[in-house]
Amino acid sequence: ETGEYISILAVCDGNFDCRDHFDECGDSCSESSRHLLQNTFLRAFSWVSGIAATFLNLSIIGTNAMKVYNSRSLRGRIDKLLILLVAVGDFLIGIYLLGIAAVDFHFKDKFCRKKFQWLSSSYCNALGVVSTIGSQLSIFSMASLSVSRVVSINSLVSKDPTTLKSHVKVMATLTFLLIASIALAFLPLSPSFEDFFVNGLYYHNVTLFTGMVDKNTHYRILQSYNGRYKNQPLTWVTIRH
Repeated sequence: ETGEYISILAVCDGNFDCRDHFDECGDSCSESSRHLLQNTFLRAFSWVSGIAATFLNLSIIGTNAMKVYNSRSLRGRIDKLLILLVAVGDFLIGIYLLGIAAVDFHFKDKFCRKKFQWLSSSYCNALGVVSTIGSQLSIFSMASLSVSRVVSINSLVSKDPTTLKSHVKVMATLTFLLIASIALAFLPLSPSFEDFFVNGLYYHNVTLFTGMVDKNTHYRILQSYNGRYKNQPLTWVTIRH
């Protein structure tokens, strides 16, 4: 469409060579490669699972919140609080599935051409954070629930379930689970760790590059223009500045 020519072997090979991405998103490529969700089953699964996980876990959250409030046993309250956290995590996964399904419905077969704009968007980052918090919160809570049922509760809290110290220990444990889940979700977005998590940068409306540009490509370009990068480790912070 732009008048550019590439080898026919480079068409639909998974590498974006044309500025308009026509080589990977044209009619000659499979229809599934042009969508975010590659087939009807995945689309239906995302909608059905997302709706079910969202509303069923909302119900579980409400029910267990009342049980926690009315519970007089510290052990029972601990178990119900952990079940509540599992439900919150699964609720977030439901939101994530609905978000992915909505994005697929919005872009339809135009997703392929908008792929890198989507991957570099704040909305994509937000969905990634939601899914990570949800999955980690569920895993940590289920693991803690298993431990609380296998190990004697007397080794976790004070023998007197009415003491302030016992309740503080319980709330500290639950707060740690929540903070750990949130920290793991935001860790990939931190500039300090982006060299471990960022695969490439996308330059919108820059004709010099197509698709995501990895660190090796940046290194070769900077090395050709400035020799001081020859023996210097290259970070994303250096590239952006």
